[in-house]
Amino acid sequence: MSSQHSESVTARLSSGRTGQALFLLATMGNIGSSTTLIWLAANGATVVAVLPFCAVTWGCYFCGHYLVDGELVDRTTADRSLSLPGSTGLRALAVVGLGSMVLAFPTGIVAVRNGSFPLLVVSLTLFVGGYNVGHYGLTLKPL
Repeated sequence: MSSQHSESVTARLSSGRTGQALFLLATMGNIGSSTTLIWLAANGATVVAVLPFCAVTWGCYFCGHYLVDGELVDRTTADRSLSLPGSTGLRALAVVGLGSMVLAFPTGIVAVRNGSFPLLVVSLTLFVGGYNVGHYGLTLKPL
């Protein structure tokens, strides 16, 4: 497939309602498959049983990233320094996103210890949602 053709496909997919729906679907797939793989692993499932959910989790991430950037992963840049944006609103998003990701871990631990699948879904939603919100606050892109 030519580069020009792939760029037009990317532009169509990442714009409008179709792109938003696909991004939401990729995010939900990531949360669902992550939740399932953690649940299975915590309940003694074999590596072979858990691996397909790992593949789906990463596949959903790469799909969402492709919809946002037109690439599966970020291109490397010379400057990888972390700096907070000048806007107070964007700084708040970065801090809220990071806080949500941090909160996800103890929530997930409590969920696994208590055998609560719904709480595990909340934990993974906090993590993936926090990642998207924080990344947007820092880069103006959700991935």
